[in-house]
Amino acid sequence: MGRHNAVRGAGPRRWRRSLLLLVGLPMGFAAMAYGIGGLRMRSARRGWARCFGSLESILEHFPKKGPDPRVHRLDESTRALGIAMRGVPPASPSSEGEFTRLRTFTEAASTDDTLDAPPPEVAAFLERNEAAVAAIESDLLESGDLEWELDLPRGYDAPIPPLLGIRRLHDVLVARALLAAYRGDHAEADRALEAAWRLGRSLHGRPELFCQLLALELTGTRNGVLRRVRGLPATWAERTISSHVVSAMRRAYQSEAYWLSRFGDGRTGLADLDLRIVDPDVVDLQTLPRAPAAVFRFATAPVVQAGIAGTLDRFRLSLEPMLGADPCAPDPEALAKEAEAPLPRWNVVGGAALPGMLRAWARLTHARLDAELTRVVLEARRSPPPSPRALVPSAVCPRLTWVATAADGHVTIAADPAEPLVHPSARPWRFTLSGP
Repeated sequence: MGRHNAVRGAGPRRWRRSLLLLVGLPMGFAAMAYGIGGLRMRSARRGWARCFGSLESILEHFPKKGPDPRVHRLDESTRALGIAMRGVPPASPSSEGEFTRLRTFTEAASTDDTLDAPPPEVAAFLERNEAAVAAIESDLLESGDLEWELDLPRGYDAPIPPLLGIRRLHDVLVARALLAAYRGDHAEADRALEAAWRLGRSLHGRPELFCQLLALELTGTRNGVLRRVRGLPATWAERTISSHVVSAMRRAYQSEAYWLSRFGDGRTGLADLDLRIVDPDVVDLQTLPRAPAAVFRFATAPVVQAGIAGTLDRFRLSLEPMLGADPCAPDPEALAKEAEAPLPRWNVVGGAALPGMLRAWARLTHARLDAELTRVVLEARRSPPPSPRALVPSAVCPRLTWVATAADGHVTIAADPAEPLVHPSARPWRFTLSGP
């Protein structure tokens, strides 16, 4: 009888032990994984603080900002053009082609100061919307700098400026300046360019890396026009690029690192990743397991946390040589590949984010050189022709000199060496000014 009871009691005990193993082992592994992830994040934060300061220190530079009534007023004006500065863009499929033609016209590369007539479609768009564009131009010139809503601690859920609307409105204003210059109305060209400059300047104080990149793109578009348009005030030589562009890019890098760390600290898993973090060419989120979101989040949060910690470490190690004394020396493509190499394939965050963030520094250097060429061109336009040539040392690249030579009534300004960047760019670094 006693043996029978013992046998009957052994069954429940085995079930209890099996249940404890089934529950305890996963929980133990989860506790260990979360512990390792937390240690990796703390180590990454300490490494970043040693080189660039505490990640949280970026909050001091970007206080919270609420909605700006000037943005609301601007949005009401731009919707007549098919442009939205807040909310959902107006439905106007036919305008897509018009904005594409405007951009092609304003970004046309040129190595001399020849002004071509705008395409008929561009001229027709500007003439059809003359009253609306003139009102927007006056509003931008008279109302002061726009301020976009900002709430940095919200991370990837923070409000961002209407990048597409800014890009399109900038194209409209620059096209208006080119049309005015072609017609010989230099005063109107100056007004339209200043309105575009004020619009682009509203992005300089933003923490987002993509805002800084758009600001650089808009700066390059304006500088291409400044080199070709005559009769502009001398003050434009100081407006070719923001004097704080380097510090703005550094703060944008700090902001990106801060947001990554916040994302890792939030106990988020692969189910929480979206296109703001992950490039669909790197990982297709539709192919991830269709487990319940809460379980999937809990199971994969340590993986995401370890991946973000590794990304922060590689980001820091790659930034240090890029932020040296000679911005033209590092090869961003090589650094991007070098940064990707140590990352495991499961680190989808680093594989998607790192290359683009590192290549942004090359775009900054390119924009600074373009702005410097523009300044040299504007100064040469106001000076007598060089005899036989003039040398202007670069303030961007220590080994670069701008050489101005005069021949046949023209002045050509060219970089020496012809390609100042380690990773060659597709554009020629020279510009020719025609005679008076």
